[in-house]
Amino acid sequence: MRDGELLKDELRDLGQNEAWLRNQLKSHKVKDIRYVFIAEWMEGDGLFIQTFDD
Repeated sequence: MRDGELLKDELRDLGQNEAWLRNQLKSHKVKDIRYVFIAEWMEGDGLFIQTFDD
């Protein structure tokens, strides 16, 4: 994800789907994809999320 936009190709490359991503965001207390500045999967660390508010 970048600038509130879902990058479906990158998600597919991870072998995941949008439902998985929404659950990940929910577990990080992010209510909507549009609030995400960047989200990046980091092997060994999991999902890094930075919102526009951070």
